[in-house]
Amino acid sequence: GKSWINAKLRKLRRVLKLSKHLQEFSADINAIMPFDFSPAYVPRIRHLDSYDELQDILLQLPRERAAHVCYMLATGARWIESVRAEREDINLQDLTIKLRGTKTKDADRFIPILELLRPALNLVLEVIPADKKGPMFRPWSSAGHALPNACKRAKVNNVTPNDLRRTAASWLRQAGVDP
Repeated sequence: GKSWINAKLRKLRRVLKLSKHLQEFSADINAIMPFDFSPAYVPRIRHLDSYDELQDILLQLPRERAAHVCYMLATGARWIESVRAEREDINLQDLTIKLRGTKTKDADRFIPILELLRPALNLVLEVIPADKKGPMFRPWSSAGHALPNACKRAKVNNVTPNDLRRTAASWLRQAGVDP
């Protein structure tokens, strides 16, 4: 029936997205999907409510993984930007952080170190030595499982790497920072 077709179309969309990411497919995905297809996407609105909630999660992670979580929160970086981050990208003199973007050719950008998110960045600075060369964080292929497990142990609702990005934006907006 219709649910079987929608399931197959969702799989097709995932394959096309992966192909596009791997630069094997260049067309507009929406242009080739059936007109009445809706993947039933409902955007998540999850973000952390407080530093206390963050602290509860961090206590459930190894120190380096907690630092990685803090980096994503302090910068609002996308997952891949956090994976590509290097210690030299954090410039404490200019109070900026370079994000190594991937979405477009101009995706590399500098963001300010904001006082509101500084406590999260401080953990990163404590854990990652200033002279560290190359990527700050070792590969973390299980983040999609480790973060929910840490949340479960901390007795808080699940968060994903993108929820950490959303948290940074939400906290800044709540503090009155102009978008």
